[in-house]
Amino acid sequence: SRVRVATCGSAPLVLLFLLTMIDEFDRAALAVALDDIRREFDLSDARVGLLPAAGIFITGIIAGPAGHWSDRYNRRKILGAGAMVWGGAGLLAGASQNFLQLFLTRALLGFGQGTIGPTHLSILSDTYPARVRGRVLGYHRSANPAGPVLGALIGGVLIGAAGWRWGFA
Repeated sequence: SRVRVATCGSAPLVLLFLLTMIDEFDRAALAVALDDIRREFDLSDARVGLLPAAGIFITGIIAGPAGHWSDRYNRRKILGAGAMVWGGAGLLAGASQNFLQLFLTRALLGFGQGTIGPTHLSILSDTYPARVRGRVLGYHRSANPAGPVLGALIGGVLIGAAGWRWGFA
């Protein structure tokens, strides 16, 4: 008989799916907002291009140590700390008064994002048996394309109506 994902409960999968989707949503909203940010802070294209790069760079640096921490410490606490840093940095981004502040919040956001891969995949692997793990990881990974689509659509409407800062609220 077929084993359903619900065997272990769907709450961990749903929560981690939503966190991943919101992370991807944020990146798409930033892409939509870049032109408004460039104009507000009078930035060159090269300088505004540093904003997404800051988060991606720090994410890459943190992912390795976060994987190490996830093997040795409580994964849920690492995930919670990363999500709090990520969420706080996102809110601070909307309050930025200059390019440097916005750049630093995007870098800090990358720190939180760097905990996603190691903790999510480890938690899902710990939570779900091998016989359903492929399906669970497939559902989880489907957040990666869903987030940018929603981020571009919802972020675009929100940013268009209320300004770029609201794309991070």
